[in-house]
Amino acid sequence: MGGGGGIVALTSMPREQFTEEEILRILRLRAIGKYPTVRALCAEHGISPARLRGWRQLEERLTWELEDWVRSALVVGAATVEDMISWIDWRNHMLYTREEVETELRSLAARGAVCAEAGGRWRLVEPWP
Repeated sequence: MGGGGGIVALTSMPREQFTEEEILRILRLRAIGKYPTVRALCAEHGISPARLRGWRQLEERLTWELEDWVRSALVVGAATVEDMISWIDWRNHMLYTREEVETELRSLAARGAVCAEAGGRWRLVEPWP
């Protein structure tokens, strides 16, 4: 018996079916740069890079409101209002005011989606997207 007595790498099998909601969630994570590489995103969600490319026509269905931008900023680690404003501006070239972002954070906090922490920091409580 020859051959392959080496270590076998375990990889997750690609999923066959995704709901539109799941696809749009993955596309949002891609859009905000949550994963360092496309390969990491694909591995985490059990898809091939080719399949991800095939979903690109669905990106036009993504809508981005200030709420989405604030939540996405929190996902990538921008925890202060200043950091959120800077990250949102860098990501979509929209410069929101401090008042606009704080108003959105208060609205999200009232719904239990985020919470304020010491030092002017905010934390996402509900998963997003």
